[in-house]
Amino acid sequence: MRVKHTSLLLLFLIILLHHHHNTLFAAAAKNHFLLDHGHRRSIFQEKSSLLSFKSSLPLQSQSLLSNWNVSTLVCDFVGVVCDRWRLHVVRLQLGGLLVPGGGCLSPSLANLTALRELNLSDNLLTGPIPAGLSNLTALNKLDLSDNLLTAPSPPSSPTSLHSTSSTSPITS
Repeated sequence: MRVKHTSLLLLFLIILLHHHHNTLFAAAAKNHFLLDHGHRRSIFQEKSSLLSFKSSLPLQSQSLLSNWNVSTLVCDFVGVVCDRWRLHVVRLQLGGLLVPGGGCLSPSLANLTALRELNLSDNLLTGPIPAGLSNLTALNKLDLSDNLLTAPSPPSSPTSLHSTSSTSPITS
């Protein structure tokens, strides 16, 4: 009788552990999916922002960014560097890469919220600096030198471009 009771208790514990393990596994899988889905959504939004920036450039410059397309992973775009997990764009290095003259800074660049470095120097870009760039709190290196850019309109604050190494002439 005692052996039967012990066997039943052991069977009960095995069933309980199996159920508990499956519940934990399902919860972990759900959390991983939600986390992964959220990051995928972010990188797709960043890709969309970069494609929007590309479309604002003259055709000659667009052709230099030919691998910037819907079928290429954003982390494989020319001049784009992602974080080590390939979840966010952290560097955009297009200094001297575009056809000089024509083209402007697209406000869509302000959607690259994890961006730490932005180099668009030596491209003779024109027009206003998008005020939204001042919201890029991770940005610690900005090079807009040798462009023909004007101040943001309207200015968001006296320190609207908090981290800059730009020597671009800013006119009003």
